[in-house]
Amino acid sequence: MKQAIIVLAVLSFTIIGISQTPNDKGAAVDKRARRAGIPTNAEKEQKHAASPPSGAITIYNQNSAPERNSGADQHKDDVEIQRKLVDYTAALVGVGILQFLALIVQAIVFYCTLRTMNHHSEHLGKIAEAARLNARAVINAERPWFLVNIKSKQGAPGQYIVGAFNAGRTPAIVNDGDCSCDKHSANFLPPEDLNDPFEPKRDLIVSEDSFPIRVINPESLINQVDREGVGVDPQILFVYGQLRYWDTFTDRNSPAAKPYETWWCFHYDPTNMTFLGCANGYARNT
Repeated sequence: MKQAIIVLAVLSFTIIGISQTPNDKGAAVDKRARRAGIPTNAEKEQKHAASPPSGAITIYNQNSAPERNSGADQHKDDVEIQRKLVDYTAALVGVGILQFLALIVQAIVFYCTLRTMNHHSEHLGKIAEAARLNARAVINAERPWFLVNIKSKQGAPGQYIVGAFNAGRTPAIVNDGDCSCDKHSANFLPPEDLNDPFEPKRDLIVSEDSFPIRVINPESLINQVDREGVGVDPQILFVYGQLRYWDTFTDRNSPAAKPYETWWCFHYDPTNMTFLGCANGYARNT
């Protein structure tokens, strides 16, 4: 009897186990596990789904709210810096334009000043030239002037004296001189450089005073044959020379200082027995 009861119990459990669905079985197991304090399969699966697998890489959102706020502030700061740079650049451009305009104004002022200075310089140059000419006129009016003439010597027929006369208002200091007397053809022009010096008896010749240069006898220097030009061109007697002298107020040590000069040229007229000035342009005064 006891054995029959055991067999019936086993069969009952078997039938009940067969008739239960998997869910019913799981629920029964879960109940028994909860009674025993063991986590159920559902709890294990939920925990497994909540926790990432050990081999997976967890990616966190880097743009959290504080970070996003910090990035926005940084962007605003960059925009503000760029705006300030634009303002500073515009200010520098404005300063450069002002400096350029100032340079133009300075160039205009410099040009006007230079033009005014040139005008004044020309005016001052004219004044200086006028003053120089006035001073030269005064000097010329007061300076010594030597004139050379040839006159017959008193008490000595046939002789003539070549003399220099100071027609100026101030004394003259004779430096040196040359005087030549030769016969040449009618178109003769005396040379610039002479080598027939004479020595005056006095160096200082006051106003309206004179001194003899040389004494000549023309009839002894030229004869009728020379005058008629037999076989050659007719000859004429020429007397020519140069006289160099100083005034009394010129600094003769100055490099620019030059003595005054008197050049002369005469030819002898045998018909009238006198000397006439040559028309060849040689005679002059400086």
